[in-house]
Amino acid sequence: MNIKLIDIQQKVISLVAKAGTQQAAADIILSETGFAMSQGTISRLCKGEGKPAMFYFVAYTLENRLGKLGN
Repeated sequence: MNIKLIDIQQKVISLVAKAGTQQAAADIILSETGFAMSQGTISRLCKGEGKPAMFYFVAYTLENRLGKLGN
């Protein structure tokens, strides 16, 4: 399955919105992975700025956690 970068960028934006705030998304990433990501980094990703690996990492992590919460 080949996911286009634009699709994963839109997925990140959607998942951050489901998390509530960019800071909440950053907190989820920290609690799930131990990786401290700033709200500013989340903001840049939501603007479409970032390396593909970061988009996939954030999308996977948020989707995993929000799926556990039933969102």
